[in-house]
Amino acid sequence: MAGTLLFAFGSSSYASSDESQVTVLDRAFQVVQQEIFEENANQWVEISNNWVSSQAALMDGFLVDPEHAKSNRGLFTIKHARITESKKVTPDVAKTVSNYDQYVADYGEAHVYYIGVDYKVRKESEFYINGVNYMLAVVVPENDEYKLIEMSVAPVDIFNLTNNGFGTVDEKNALKIRKELYKGKVVNRIGEVIKTNIATQEQLQKEKGFKSLNNLTAPEVTGDHVRPNSIPILLEYPPNRSNYGCTTAVCVRDIPFYDYVKDVLPNEWGPAWRMESLKAGAMGVKMFGWYRYYNKLLPQYGASLYDTQKSQAYVVNSSAQYTATTNAINAVGGIGMENASTHALFEAQYAAGISGSPGTQYSGVMTQYGTKYWADSGPYLFDWMLHYYYDYSPKTGATNKLGFFTY
Repeated sequence: MAGTLLFAFGSSSYASSDESQVTVLDRAFQVVQQEIFEENANQWVEISNNWVSSQAALMDGFLVDPEHAKSNRGLFTIKHARITESKKVTPDVAKTVSNYDQYVADYGEAHVYYIGVDYKVRKESEFYINGVNYMLAVVVPENDEYKLIEMSVAPVDIFNLTNNGFGTVDEKNALKIRKELYKGKVVNRIGEVIKTNIATQEQLQKEKGFKSLNNLTAPEVTGDHVRPNSIPILLEYPPNRSNYGCTTAVCVRDIPFYDYVKDVLPNEWGPAWRMESLKAGAMGVKMFGWYRYYNKLLPQYGASLYDTQKSQAYVVNSSAQYTATTNAINAVGGIGMENASTHALFEAQYAAGISGSPGTQYSGVMTQYGTKYWADSGPYLFDWMLHYYYDYSPKTGATNKLGFFTY
């Protein structure tokens, strides 16, 4: 989803006054309603039928494993669920908050919904809490039926900041919860801390290579986000499953965030490419992961991301073979990327691109070969490259640029 190179190893409420609101005739939305109905009834054996085939197989493996039920992981923590608010997202907004263009390319169409779901859970976590949770549901056609391909944690802050939210009390409460997440705290609706996930000073210094920050060309320094200590990853690659002792069909592990970035970059960027290309890649990999720590792609399994190219290619110990990629990560350690206007993180999407091509300016998709092109062509620095791809794009908004913050 993020990149396409692999180096090294290979009952709802509707508002008729707003045409963007979901209507009862929306066939695609019916699968979302069915999903929440079955979650409410705890009809786990039926849920996989709501998902595209690739997801259905994974869901079946998860739901039949008693270990997940015993630990209240993912969907198993849900006691009851009810949709309280729902809105169909326009394509322009969908491009900001999801991988909309890729879904359309793969399936011909995609329908994106921003929904509020009132959950009652067995155990509150960073994935589900009691009360209204905001989710992003993406539905695509498969074999003449509509199926879910994504039911992720919604970026409620982006919806609110772009005036695409609901403006309800529940949403305002969700925004307060999101602000605490920026500080590294997972809290529930009454403000109780469920979990803290804050990188230590020692970890941050390690990420910086025990050196001071490099200067950016024209930094816009804020301090809006605390870097997470770890990120929960769903492990599918055999080397990862073996290393982490996975015995269940669906295996999730919390990976130290710095280690995660180190073991993604060599698989997504050419390790022998010039340093400015690798630094741009390091920023893309880091911020893609950081965004998905906030807006978990796979809450149904208790994870933020896959370890495969469905998200980013993470292979444990990849960085041991390459010093250049780790040096690039260290060179931009302590620097984050955000929307300069709203200070919200955005999903820093990237793709392979075409060798010898710079990629499309302001597209919101950085190309791996594009960064190589710029690094090989002259004195183009990594931050210039990031501005080239992400300024005025669907990810930052037509009038906005990206900004940088320190952590």
